[in-house]
Amino acid sequence: MIKANRQKLPLWFFTTYYRFFQKIIFRNVEFNLMNEVPDGPVLLLQNHFSWWDGYWSWFISEKILKRRFHVMMLEEQLKKRMFLTRTGVFSVDKNKKNVLPTMRYSAQLLSDPRNVVTIYPQGQINSHYIDNVIFEKGAEMLLKNNEGKINVVFATAHISFGSPARPKATIKVKYAGNRSFNLIELQDEYNEFYFKTRNQVILDER
Repeated sequence: MIKANRQKLPLWFFTTYYRFFQKIIFRNVEFNLMNEVPDGPVLLLQNHFSWWDGYWSWFISEKILKRRFHVMMLEEQLKKRMFLTRTGVFSVDKNKKNVLPTMRYSAQLLSDPRNVVTIYPQGQINSHYIDNVIFEKGAEMLLKNNEGKINVVFATAHISFGSPARPKATIKVKYAGNRSFNLIELQDEYNEFYFKTRNQVILDER
């Protein structure tokens, strides 16, 4: 696996570039933390549908949760963009024999209360219009036997257009607990939040 190698200058360049470009593309980007997150490490679960997701994950981690950003990325993709390791990106190879080093590394990161580890639980980019976010097993593996050690945070990002030419992005963030979750519980609770936030964005467009 490929480990993260966070460095201040690349991280500054990455975030400055995205912040500037975001102002051109979107008329507004709204972040909303819906409840308080206790002290401690965070496993951030976020839907994955766009090029922007990594920047929004960074913003949630560093600006809202006040913790250090790390995000899991497919190894075949990260090898093409190795500079991203300097911003906090590390790799996962979904081959069963190769996933365990990534799980151990993620658990190591989550042993530090200053860290966030972001996972896009569907394991790939999906359309923004899907009705159900299907989880792979990575998040469940990290939360096995979790009793107050890791804070689980859900994030959903939705795009709306309306009559203006430029779209609006709405990112909702919710603390989900710090207990053990099985895969079905985690998926069902996330999807309940996903549907609720998506429906609210649709209502706000009218």
